Amino acid sequence: MSPPRRKKTFNNFLINNKAQKIKKKFVHKVKTKKGFYKTLSKEKHELETPSFYKQIFDEKSADINEDYTNQERQISDSEDNLDEDDHHEELIKRDKGSSEESKKSGKIKSNHRPKPNPFYKLLKERDHFQHKKQAKIEAIKQEKEMRIQKQKAYLTHRKITKKKFLKRNSKGQPLMKTRIDHLLSKITN
Repeated sequence: MSPPRRKKTFNNFLINNKAQKIKKKFVHKVKTKKGFYKTLSKEKHELETPSFYKQIFDEKSADINEDYTNQERQISDSEDNLDEDDHHEELIKRDKGSSEESKKSGKIKSNHRPKPNPFYKLLKERDHFQHKKQAKIEAIKQEKEMRIQKQKAYLTHRKITKKKFLKRNSKGQPLMKTRIDHLLSKITN
């Protein structure tokens, strides 16, 4: 014997419906998470700094280190040649000179070149994409305007022909002249 069937009640319907909603919500969440992690994995390679930037920054740091060691050598050489008092006075003069220069220029002088924009390529692509999108929108607008103009012309022509077809003689019969003219114009075109 088969188990007895449950009666279809409103309460059972609500329970099944709620379960379906929960399942649908869960599946939707899983799909969005999967899509997010997919795009994240694709973009991960783009987010890393390119190798040529790494080379540029490594060269700059090497240049800075060389300049720093050269300055230390010069200071140590000058220390050997000067007495302690003279050395102290010279250091004070250097500090005053550098602070005066920075006050005059308003900026501290450095040998840094401006850093290249790491997002230049992406910005260029975005601008190109926006121009394409704008051109596409303009083309769609022009097509729509042409379609509207054609539709208006068609409707005015149809209105005129309908008016001709609705003409009647004094007894209420339709005029055959306009109908025959219309058929002849169709044949010639």
